[in-house]
Amino acid sequence: MKTSISEKIAYGMGDVACNVVYALTSGLIVYFYTNVIGVWGCRFNE
Repeated sequence: MKTSISEKIAYGMGDVACNVVYALTSGLIVYFYTNVIGVWGCRFNE
């Protein structure tokens, strides 16, 4: 069974949406750790 072009586009848009949510969540966590809690970035390398 062949996948139609509209189905491929729908899967692609869903994947982009998932990655946008992941990027926003990651950015919020980094902001929270550095600016609210006060953890420096170099502490994660230890």
